[in-house]
Amino acid sequence: MSSSSAGSPFGVGEGWPDPIPGNTVVMLESSIVLGSPTLSEADWARLARGPQVSVMLVNDHAGFHETWTRRPDGRLTNYRRTEIRDEPVPVPADKLDWSSYTSWVHEVFGFEGRLVLWDSSRTWWILEDDGLELTIVCAPAGMFPHETYPADWLGEPGNTTLHAIARRYGISVDQPG
Repeated sequence: MSSSSAGSPFGVGEGWPDPIPGNTVVMLESSIVLGSPTLSEADWARLARGPQVSVMLVNDHAGFHETWTRRPDGRLTNYRRTEIRDEPVPVPADKLDWSSYTSWVHEVFGFEGRLVLWDSSRTWWILEDDGLELTIVCAPAGMFPHETYPADWLGEPGNTTLHAIARRYGISVDQPG
């Protein structure tokens, strides 16, 4: 297993980046597809016009990702092994839109993991975890205008993993009464 957290520009505890003091942290339900954080078209456009954006996996991983297709007779075709870098990877500016970014992430990191995205200002980060269908945004208030989604997703009593993550970031998961 490889752990990417050592190359992160933010402190990382147990595979989760530390919040940036003074920032707002929100949790958003997201896609099961890695490389598709919950961002608006305006957010993507702002990222494309702004300082250099980088991304890296911050969870433990095997150090590589394999994809292949099997023929009906069981033979492998289209085998591909992608080495996953344990350091920040600059995102090409032309990949900073939803569909291009998703395809680029799959080429560079594969299809599973916990990605953190930030720009060179290091004043914000966006984390995406496909397995939890979760995007966490840590940014100055109003930079990415989102609110934590309703308690029907986050406030389920048995959802201890998401409750622990919410506690880490000081997010309330109390159900509205």
